[in-house]
Amino acid sequence: MPDAKSPVAPTTRPLLRSGLRVASAFGVSACALVAREIARAVHVSKVVSRTLVVLPQLALVLFFAGNAHARNVDRVVAVAGEHVILSSEVRAAAAPWLRNLAEKDPLARARGETKILRDTCERMIDDALVRDEAERLHLSVAEGEVDHAVASVAESNKVSVEQLMKVATDQGYDAETYRASLRAQLIVMKVLYLRHVDVKKIEDAESALHAELRAKVYVEDRLTP
Repeated sequence: MPDAKSPVAPTTRPLLRSGLRVASAFGVSACALVAREIARAVHVSKVVSRTLVVLPQLALVLFFAGNAHARNVDRVVAVAGEHVILSSEVRAAAAPWLRNLAEKDPLARARGETKILRDTCERMIDDALVRDEAERLHLSVAEGEVDHAVASVAESNKVSVEQLMKVATDQGYDAETYRASLRAQLIVMKVLYLRHVDVKKIEDAESALHAELRAKVYVEDRLTP
């Protein structure tokens, strides 16, 4: 349900502009390509002075303990062809949806988080494979096209670009993440456009494209049982 205080009505339905789908600030694919968050490395430094000498054995213990912690925090959760998707990347992409679970009870929150992370990982796999296909076809999306997409979403919601980005930010996106999500949607539409897809059957065509691309490479989603 829309927030009574928000000037923009959340929607998961795509907007059509000249045959290209443009996501709203709350579109399903808005988490398709998000700013990548790399887990911070754990550094262990040895302090050597006249009064304190760090034993090599202790330094090694700290080093390996730190790296073990890093492996627990970040791990590979999916492989798609030559692409490796990390747990931290999935969590970063899913952040806007995970925020909505904060008020739920622990059990519901755990179940909701599991589903959100799985769905997000699946979208990230598809986005990566579509990017590869676009590169093969020599397709790209210019910054001006993303600017136009942002302006189109704002216009369709009868708000300014600044107001749109404010709403997106309130939902957990930053400007870079939101623009990346639009870029991902525009690139898949360009791929489908070359296939002369009927705009009325975009969702079916996109699903078929994803299935086709997955069949060509090795795909493993470790978040999906």
